[in-house]
Amino acid sequence: YPPTTPVQTGGRFSRGLRLVGIGFTMARDEPGLLLVPVVAFLLQLAVAAVGFLVVWPGLRTADAANGGTVHLTAADWLVAVVVGVALMFISVVSHATIIARVMARFHGQRITNSHALRAALTKAPHLLAWAFTNYVVISVLRNISNRGILGLLVGTLLRVGWLLASFFVVPVILFENRGAAASIKRSVELCRGRWGENIVGNSALGIIGFVAILADVAVAVLVGAVFAPLGAIVGVLGLACILLVLTVASAAFNAALYWYAITNQSPGQYSVGDLQSAYRHKSGRSGAFGF
Repeated sequence: YPPTTPVQTGGRFSRGLRLVGIGFTMARDEPGLLLVPVVAFLLQLAVAAVGFLVVWPGLRTADAANGGTVHLTAADWLVAVVVGVALMFISVVSHATIIARVMARFHGQRITNSHALRAALTKAPHLLAWAFTNYVVISVLRNISNRGILGLLVGTLLRVGWLLASFFVVPVILFENRGAAASIKRSVELCRGRWGENIVGNSALGIIGFVAILADVAVAVLVGAVFAPLGAIVGVLGLACILLVLTVASAAFNAALYWYAITNQSPGQYSVGDLQSAYRHKSGRSGAFGF
């Protein structure tokens, strides 16, 4: 294959925006990816409902016995933790499925969501370990954030740092055959080299999402001024579409930035097969698709 051209034009800012653009292009060109977060959300609703039904009889009995004061038992807390980890695991698998399909497209391959899901589930034990770790860390940081103004500031900073440092964990698990702990360490290493593009990309996604939501609210208010129920429907549907596109674009950006961090090459229009040889030469590892 002929050599690819490294992305040297511009700085971290322009590269970050370019990789985010690839994420949105993928969301546009692969609309089937939008089904992945939809299915994940429905599964999360089902898991949450089951957890609530399991805990509810005990909560209702305790409420009646204690005059309205409810204290969770150890069993209730265990159920809550299991449900929380399960919800996180579903989210992680959904993210991994999108990344697997996006990375296949980077290699010039066309696969379905079901193929990408099966590829992701080959790493299920490691993804579950990562989901548990992420759940525990985020729960601790949330608890810190609830302790006054100082706690909110410290917790927010720590959470941002954790999100950036762990940004590459899922693609590392998928494509470098590492466990959760080793993938976290590897993610930190990659983040040190690509922190600028990471910050720029995630900030751009946040700003785009914020502006899109404001536009959705404005349209919903205008329509609602004419007919309130229609305005509510437009607002809810618009918000759902925005969240779906952002979810897919974020995962695709994750894959694109990981690709760039590993190969120092841009996926470009993500349909050039010669990138496959560059990846193999530099990483020497095989992933879910034998890359």
